[in-house]
Amino acid sequence: MPFLNAVFAVIEHVTRAELTNTSKRLVISYINHSAHLPLVERARQAIIRYTGTQIPAPDQIRQSSPSSDTISQLMLSLESEAAKLQRG
Repeated sequence: MPFLNAVFAVIEHVTRAELTNTSKRLVISYINHSAHLPLVERARQAIIRYTGTQIPAPDQIRQSSPSSDTISQLMLSLESEAAKLQRG
């Protein structure tokens, strides 16, 4: 659940609105439909698809020296949660 909460946090930050349960199910569906991608990229694609907003990949954030930018922090947190899930 921490991974999904991280995904939802990014979306809520971008849209400036709290996700409904229906919206959360839709985002989860987007994540599940791109099973061929790494987990963090699946989440990123779901965020882009849901919000219609381009967001940087975590490696792009790290290359540009992450600052106190909220979206950068949220994306790095999302990447951390994805890595925890992949490690098992």
